[in-house]
Amino acid sequence: MTQHRSKPLINTRPVERATALSKALQALGYSVYELPLLSLEAIALDAELHAQFAQFKDAEIVVVVSPIAVELGMQYASQCNISLAELQKKKWIAVGQSTQKALAKYKIDSQCPTVETSEGMLQLPILKEIIAEQSPSNAQQHAQSLNIAFWRGIGGRTLMMDELIAQGCTVLNILLYRRAMPNYTIEGLKQLAQQLPATILISSEQSWKNWQQLTTQLVEHAIVSKDIFSENQYVVLGDRVSQVLRDDLFPDYRLQDHLVDSAQILTVQHLQANEIDSVVQNRNNVE
Repeated sequence: MTQHRSKPLINTRPVERATALSKALQALGYSVYELPLLSLEAIALDAELHAQFAQFKDAEIVVVVSPIAVELGMQYASQCNISLAELQKKKWIAVGQSTQKALAKYKIDSQCPTVETSEGMLQLPILKEIIAEQSPSNAQQHAQSLNIAFWRGIGGRTLMMDELIAQGCTVLNILLYRRAMPNYTIEGLKQLAQQLPATILISSEQSWKNWQQLTTQLVEHAIVSKDIFSENQYVVLGDRVSQVLRDDLFPDYRLQDHLVDSAQILTVQHLQANEIDSVVQNRNNVE
Protein backbone atom coordinates (compact mmCIF):
# COMPACT_ATOMS: atom_id res chain seq x y z
CA MET A 1 0.00 0.00 0.00
CA THR A 2 1.39 3.41 -0.94
CA GLN A 3 2.20 5.90 1.79
CA HIS A 4 0.42 9.20 1.36
CA ARG A 5 1.54 12.55 2.66
CA SER A 6 0.34 13.03 6.23
CA LYS A 7 -0.83 16.59 5.55
CA PRO A 8 -4.55 16.99 4.79
CA LEU A 9 -5.42 17.75 1.18
CA ILE A 10 -7.58 20.85 0.84
CA ASN A 11 -9.93 20.69 -2.15
CA THR A 12 -10.70 24.30 -3.08
CA ARG A 13 -13.04 23.59 -6.00
CA PRO A 14 -16.53 25.17 -5.99
CA VAL A 15 -19.14 23.07 -4.19
CA GLU A 16 -20.71 22.00 -7.49
CA ARG A 17 -17.43 20.48 -8.70
CA ALA A 18 -15.74 19.28 -5.52
CA THR A 19 -17.63 16.15 -4.49
CA ALA A 20 -16.54 13.66 -7.14
CA LEU A 21 -12.88 14.64 -6.86
CA SER A 22 -12.98 14.52 -3.06
CA LYS A 23 -14.46 11.01 -3.10
CA ALA A 24 -11.85 9.80 -5.59
CA LEU A 25 -9.02 11.23 -3.48
CA GLN A 26 -10.47 9.73 -0.31
CA ALA A 27 -10.58 6.34 -2.06
CA LEU A 28 -6.84 6.72 -2.60
CA GLY A 29 -6.30 7.28 1.12
CA TYR A 30 -6.25 11.08 1.35
CA SER A 31 -7.78 13.05 4.19
CA VAL A 32 -9.74 15.65 2.21
CA TYR A 33 -10.99 18.95 3.60
CA GLU A 34 -13.32 20.89 1.29
CA LEU A 35 -12.77 24.64 1.26
CA PRO A 36 -14.45 26.27 -1.77
CA LEU A 37 -12.52 29.35 -2.84
CA LEU A 38 -15.09 30.28 -5.47
CA SER A 39 -18.87 30.27 -5.36
CA LEU A 40 -20.84 30.33 -8.61
CA GLU A 41 -23.93 32.54 -8.79
CA ALA A 42 -26.23 32.48 -11.84
CA ILE A 43 -26.89 35.71 -13.74
CA ALA A 44 -30.60 36.17 -14.40
CA LEU A 45 -31.90 35.92 -17.96
CA ASP A 46 -32.38 39.65 -18.49
CA ALA A 47 -32.87 41.74 -21.64
CA GLU A 48 -29.13 41.79 -22.36
CA LEU A 49 -28.85 38.02 -22.24
CA HIS A 50 -31.98 37.67 -24.38
CA ALA A 51 -30.31 39.87 -27.01
CA GLN A 52 -27.11 37.84 -26.84
CA PHE A 53 -28.95 34.56 -27.33
CA ALA A 54 -30.65 36.08 -30.37
CA GLN A 55 -27.14 36.67 -31.79
CA PHE A 56 -26.04 33.24 -30.58
CA LYS A 57 -28.10 31.59 -33.32
CA ASP A 58 -25.41 32.73 -35.81
CA ALA A 59 -22.50 31.24 -33.85
CA GLU A 60 -20.74 28.41 -35.63
CA ILE A 61 -18.61 27.29 -32.69
CA VAL A 62 -19.45 27.35 -28.98
CA VAL A 63 -16.79 27.25 -26.26
CA VAL A 64 -18.09 26.16 -22.84
CA VAL A 65 -15.88 26.58 -19.79
CA SER A 66 -17.66 24.67 -17.01
CA PRO A 67 -20.55 22.32 -16.20
CA ILE A 68 -22.57 25.19 -14.69
CA ALA A 69 -22.12 27.12 -17.96
CA VAL A 70 -23.59 24.10 -19.78
CA GLU A 71 -26.63 23.92 -17.50
CA LEU A 72 -27.36 27.64 -17.51
CA GLY A 73 -26.65 27.99 -21.23
CA MET A 74 -29.00 25.14 -22.09
CA GLN A 75 -31.71 26.49 -19.80
CA TYR A 76 -31.49 30.01 -21.20
CA ALA A 77 -31.26 28.83 -24.82
CA SER A 78 -34.51 26.90 -24.34
CA GLN A 79 -36.18 29.95 -22.78
CA CYS A 80 -35.03 31.97 -25.81
CA ASN A 81 -36.69 29.44 -28.18
CA ILE A 82 -33.46 27.86 -29.43
CA SER A 83 -34.14 24.17 -29.91
CA LEU A 84 -31.81 21.35 -28.91
CA ALA A 85 -31.71 20.30 -32.56
CA GLU A 86 -30.31 23.74 -33.46
CA LEU A 87 -27.72 23.48 -30.70
CA GLN A 88 -26.62 20.04 -31.84
CA LYS A 89 -25.75 21.41 -35.29
CA LYS A 90 -23.05 23.69 -33.88
CA LYS A 91 -19.44 22.73 -33.18
CA TRP A 92 -18.69 22.55 -29.48
CA ILE A 93 -15.50 22.87 -27.43
CA ALA A 94 -15.42 21.93 -23.73
CA VAL A 95 -12.70 23.19 -21.42
CA GLY A 96 -12.49 19.89 -19.55
CA GLN A 97 -13.84 16.38 -19.25
CA SER A 98 -16.51 17.31 -16.69
CA THR A 99 -17.84 19.97 -19.07
CA GLN A 100 -17.70 17.49 -21.93
CA LYS A 101 -19.76 15.01 -19.90
CA ALA A 102 -22.29 17.75 -19.09
CA LEU A 103 -22.71 18.43 -22.83
CA ALA A 104 -23.01 14.72 -23.57
CA LYS A 105 -26.15 14.60 -21.40
CA TYR A 106 -27.75 16.72 -24.13
CA LYS A 107 -26.37 14.40 -26.84
CA ILE A 108 -23.86 17.06 -27.90
CA ASP A 109 -20.43 15.90 -29.00
CA SER A 110 -17.57 18.21 -28.15
CA GLN A 111 -13.81 18.49 -28.42
CA CYS A 112 -11.83 18.65 -25.20
CA PRO A 113 -8.15 19.60 -24.79
CA THR A 114 -5.56 17.24 -23.35
CA VAL A 115 -4.46 20.04 -21.01
CA GLU A 116 -7.61 21.44 -19.38
CA THR A 117 -6.64 25.13 -19.47
CA SER A 118 -7.12 28.05 -21.87
CA GLU A 119 -3.62 27.41 -23.20
CA GLY A 120 -4.53 23.77 -23.78
CA MET A 121 -7.71 24.73 -25.59
CA LEU A 122 -5.79 26.93 -28.02
CA GLN A 123 -3.84 23.82 -29.02
CA LEU A 124 -6.97 22.00 -30.20
CA PRO A 125 -6.69 21.33 -33.96
CA ILE A 126 -10.03 23.05 -34.64
CA LEU A 127 -8.84 26.29 -33.01
CA LYS A 128 -5.35 26.13 -34.47
CA GLU A 129 -6.96 25.85 -37.90
CA ILE A 130 -9.25 28.79 -37.14
CA ILE A 131 -6.33 30.94 -36.02
CA ALA A 132 -4.37 30.03 -39.14
CA GLU A 133 -7.32 30.71 -41.46
CA GLN A 134 -8.17 34.03 -39.80
CA SER A 135 -4.59 35.30 -39.91
CA PRO A 136 -3.90 38.51 -41.91
CA SER A 137 -2.11 36.54 -44.64
CA ASN A 138 -5.36 34.69 -45.36
CA ALA A 139 -7.67 37.68 -44.84
CA GLN A 140 -8.55 37.98 -48.54
CA GLN A 141 -9.80 34.39 -48.58
CA HIS A 142 -12.33 35.11 -45.83
CA ALA A 143 -14.76 37.92 -46.52
CA GLN A 144 -16.56 37.24 -43.23
CA SER A 145 -15.02 36.43 -39.86
CA LEU A 146 -15.90 33.28 -37.97
CA ASN A 147 -18.54 33.62 -35.24
CA ILE A 148 -17.52 31.97 -31.96
CA ALA A 149 -19.66 32.10 -28.81
CA PHE A 150 -18.41 31.63 -25.26
CA TRP A 151 -20.56 30.37 -22.41
CA ARG A 152 -18.65 31.42 -19.32
CA GLY A 153 -18.60 33.24 -16.00
CA ILE A 154 -17.45 36.76 -15.25
CA GLY A 155 -13.70 36.96 -14.90
CA GLY A 156 -12.63 33.63 -16.37
CA ARG A 157 -11.12 32.31 -19.61
CA THR A 158 -10.26 35.64 -21.25
CA LEU A 159 -6.93 34.48 -22.69
CA MET A 160 -8.60 32.34 -25.32
CA MET A 161 -11.11 35.03 -26.31
CA ASP A 162 -8.38 37.64 -26.61
CA GLU A 163 -6.35 35.39 -28.89
CA LEU A 164 -9.31 34.65 -31.17
CA ILE A 165 -10.30 38.33 -31.35
CA ALA A 166 -6.70 39.22 -32.20
CA GLN A 167 -6.90 36.77 -35.10
CA GLY A 168 -10.00 38.43 -36.53
CA CYS A 169 -12.74 36.16 -35.19
CA THR A 170 -16.08 37.59 -34.05
CA VAL A 171 -16.51 36.58 -30.42
CA LEU A 172 -19.84 36.63 -28.59
CA ASN A 173 -19.10 36.74 -24.87
CA ILE A 174 -22.12 35.31 -23.05
CA LEU A 175 -21.71 35.70 -19.29
CA LEU A 176 -23.90 33.26 -17.40
CA TYR A 177 -22.65 33.40 -13.81
CA ARG A 178 -20.52 35.30 -11.34
CA ARG A 179 -17.57 33.88 -9.45
CA ALA A 180 -17.39 35.20 -5.91
CA MET A 181 -15.30 34.42 -2.88
CA PRO A 182 -17.27 32.68 -0.14
CA ASN A 183 -17.50 34.57 3.14
CA TYR A 184 -15.78 32.63 5.92
CA THR A 185 -16.53 33.37 9.56
CA ILE A 186 -13.89 33.44 12.29
CA GLU A 187 -15.06 29.98 13.32
CA GLY A 188 -14.60 28.78 9.75
CA LEU A 189 -11.09 30.25 9.66
CA LYS A 190 -10.25 28.46 12.91
CA GLN A 191 -11.41 25.16 11.41
CA LEU A 192 -9.21 25.81 8.38
CA ALA A 193 -6.22 26.57 10.64
CA GLN A 194 -6.57 23.10 12.17
CA GLN A 195 -5.86 21.60 8.72
CA LEU A 196 -2.57 23.46 8.24
CA PRO A 197 0.01 22.78 7.01
CA ALA A 198 -1.65 21.05 4.06
CA THR A 199 -1.50 20.09 0.43
CA ILE A 200 -3.75 22.61 -1.31
CA LEU A 201 -5.38 22.24 -4.71
CA ILE A 202 -5.25 25.46 -6.76
CA SER A 203 -7.16 25.31 -10.04
CA SER A 204 -7.13 28.93 -11.24
CA GLU A 205 -5.45 32.27 -10.73
CA GLN A 206 -8.60 33.60 -9.06
CA SER A 207 -8.70 30.74 -6.56
CA TRP A 208 -5.05 31.46 -5.73
CA LYS A 209 -5.83 35.15 -5.12
CA ASN A 210 -8.72 34.14 -2.87
CA TRP A 211 -6.48 31.73 -0.97
CA GLN A 212 -4.04 34.58 -0.36
CA GLN A 213 -6.89 36.68 1.03
CA LEU A 214 -7.80 33.86 3.43
CA THR A 215 -4.23 33.44 4.62
CA THR A 216 -4.03 37.19 5.25
CA GLN A 217 -7.18 36.98 7.37
CA LEU A 218 -5.74 34.05 9.33
CA VAL A 219 -2.65 36.07 10.21
CA GLU A 220 -4.49 39.35 10.88
CA HIS A 221 -6.83 37.61 13.33
CA ALA A 222 -3.82 35.97 15.01
CA ILE A 223 -5.26 32.51 14.29
CA VAL A 224 -1.98 31.17 12.88
CA SER A 225 1.60 32.31 12.49
CA LYS A 226 2.72 33.34 9.03
CA ASP A 227 5.53 30.77 9.23
CA ILE A 228 3.10 27.87 8.90
CA PHE A 229 2.43 28.69 5.23
CA SER A 230 6.00 27.81 4.26
CA GLU A 231 5.12 24.19 5.01
CA ASN A 232 2.16 24.10 2.63
CA GLN A 233 2.36 22.26 -0.67
CA TYR A 234 0.34 23.33 -3.71
CA VAL A 235 -1.01 21.08 -6.45
CA VAL A 236 -1.70 23.48 -9.32
CA LEU A 237 -3.65 23.05 -12.55
CA GLY A 238 -1.58 24.05 -15.58
CA ASP A 239 1.78 25.68 -16.18
CA ARG A 240 0.48 29.26 -16.34
CA VAL A 241 -1.10 29.22 -12.88
CA SER A 242 1.97 27.41 -11.50
CA GLN A 243 4.06 30.30 -12.80
CA VAL A 244 1.77 32.76 -11.00
CA LEU A 245 2.43 30.91 -7.74
CA ARG A 246 6.18 30.89 -8.36
CA ASP A 247 6.19 34.62 -9.01
CA ASP A 248 4.26 35.27 -5.79
CA LEU A 249 5.96 32.78 -3.50
CA PHE A 250 9.48 32.94 -4.90
CA PRO A 251 9.94 36.30 -6.65
CA ASP A 252 13.70 35.69 -6.83
CA TYR A 253 13.48 32.01 -7.70
CA ARG A 254 15.45 32.45 -10.94
CA LEU A 255 18.42 33.43 -8.79
CA GLN A 256 18.00 30.38 -6.57
CA ASP A 257 18.25 26.63 -6.91
CA HIS A 258 15.18 25.59 -8.97
CA LEU A 259 14.49 22.81 -6.46
CA VAL A 260 13.38 25.45 -3.97
CA ASP A 261 9.98 25.94 -5.60
CA SER A 262 9.52 22.39 -6.96
CA ALA A 263 9.07 21.10 -3.42
CA GLN A 264 6.08 23.37 -2.83
CA ILE A 265 4.50 23.72 -6.28
CA LEU A 266 3.43 20.54 -8.07
CA THR A 267 1.82 20.97 -11.50
CA VAL A 268 -0.93 18.76 -12.94
CA GLN A 269 -2.60 19.00 -16.33
CA HIS A 270 -5.93 17.47 -15.26
CA LEU A 271 -8.02 17.65 -12.12
CA GLN A 272 -8.03 13.89 -11.71
CA ALA A 273 -7.34 12.02 -8.49
CA ASN A 274 -4.82 9.60 -10.02
CA GLU A 275 -2.75 12.40 -11.53
CA ILE A 276 -2.82 14.41 -8.30
CA ASP A 277 -1.79 11.29 -6.39
CA SER A 278 1.03 10.60 -8.84
CA VAL A 279 2.69 14.02 -8.47
CA VAL A 280 2.32 13.94 -4.67
CA GLN A 281 3.76 10.44 -4.46
CA ASN A 282 6.64 11.30 -6.76
CA ARG A 283 7.45 14.26 -4.56
CA ASN A 284 7.26 12.10 -1.43
CA ASN A 285 9.71 9.64 -2.94
CA VAL A 286 12.22 12.46 -3.40
CA GLU A 287 11.99 13.59 0.22
